[in-house]
Amino acid sequence: MVGAAQPVFSDFQRGLMETKHVTVNVDRGIGWDSAVEQLQDNGKNKFDGFYCSKREQKGRRLYLLAIQKESSTHLFNITR
Repeated sequence: MVGAAQPVFSDFQRGLMETKHVTVNVDRGIGWDSAVEQLQDNGKNKFDGFYCSKREQKGRRLYLLAIQKESSTHLFNITR
């Protein structure tokens, strides 16, 4: 969320309900070239690589880059 929520409308007659305007910052992920470079620089384990989701979300599959954390055998850094 970028900044504080700003009140737009208040209905005091029906109880203190309030409508607020919120601005959000959306992250669309990184580009393919950057992801490949990140894998080449940091991918050292056999499970590091690109993965595709089994389920579709909004008609599309989710692709991500998973790189195993150095201090763990089961935790990964995930990049979309």
